Amino acid sequence: MGDFELNIMSKYIIASIGRKNRSVNHMILNFMIKINSLTRYKVLLVVHGTMDSNLHSLCKKEKIIVRNWPSKRPVFLKDFFFFARLVLKYKPYCVVASLRPTNLMIIASYLLNVNKRVIWIRSGLKSINNEKGKDVVTTLFKNIIFFMSNGILGVSKSIIKDYRLVYNINKKKCFVLHNLIKDPLNSNIQNRNERKNFILSVGRLVPEKGFSTLLKAYSSLINHFNFDFKLLIIGDGPYRDILKNQARELKILGQCKFIGSVPYKTLKDYYKNALVTILPSECRESFGYVIIESLAFGTPVIASNIGGIKEIIKNEYNGLLFEPGSHIELEESIKKITQDNMLWKKLRKNARLNFLSKHNMDSSIDNKVLQFLNWIN
Repeated sequence: MGDFELNIMSKYIIASIGRKNRSVNHMILNFMIKINSLTRYKVLLVVHGTMDSNLHSLCKKEKIIVRNWPSKRPVFLKDFFFFARLVLKYKPYCVVASLRPTNLMIIASYLLNVNKRVIWIRSGLKSINNEKGKDVVTTLFKNIIFFMSNGILGVSKSIIKDYRLVYNINKKKCFVLHNLIKDPLNSNIQNRNERKNFILSVGRLVPEKGFSTLLKAYSSLINHFNFDFKLLIIGDGPYRDILKNQARELKILGQCKFIGSVPYKTLKDYYKNALVTILPSECRESFGYVIIESLAFGTPVIASNIGGIKEIIKNEYNGLLFEPGSHIELEESIKKITQDNMLWKKLRKNARLNFLSKHNMDSSIDNKVLQFLNWIN
């Protein structure tokens, strides 16, 4: 069957996706697979770079059309014309723009009269004041892009609220779609005596992720309270050497291990065996895959009370919240969760239940797809 016949029979949705085997791309891909298989819509994915073999095999199995941007960084004029040709050929009902090529996808879709032009916002603003303080040209350009779109898909209520405030976006254009992951657990969640003697933190090593605050809290526990849990930090970034020097100055480098980046298969073992996962962010996190990945293993989370985090973590239900940047509050939270076994058991149980009821892709994605399609229609 040729493309011309498909155009007659099907409505298309074109979406952008990254090439790597990461949680964000799995969310986009699985969401689009469900649309492709459950509805009259056909999906075309536009990838920058060579798609991960696992993702590509999944697309082939589900009969999803895949096209590659001309550039590894799809922000150039040739990428614009490439995308315009796709729109003219497939005549999509909806374009879902995310990641780097968002601007050119929305401009081309607007100029070519695509019915639904959706921006899928996946990252939060570092600071609302910083965004408002950007130069006039940048702010004006972003306002134009949001004006050209007629739908804003956000991964949390918090991120939608922030973008609406900064860019004057109409509330009626907005829809919240929380991140989902496939259930990684193939056994029962581990009891405390089955876990190993460490606390865990995962993330990119940059200042706004709050690792400096975590090291201060941890050093106080080590130096003043005879704390006997190791701290494992997984992730990499430009701040790594600075953080290692800080740990050395605080005399905790022997107890604090910087592991670097690890594949998700390895990361799952750390989540499974940790007593608690700590997310000390000081930026306005949009949602946080680390949180739901940890909850999936019944591992409670201590996290900053900021951005979309508080939509997932309910204090003393499935984790603990502390004031962003407060090493004293973080220290107290770590002490509380490690010393109170009854509290830890409650948080562990609720962490797993919360994941299964709200963040498990297998049980939630069908309903999310129907909500999304009702919204764009």
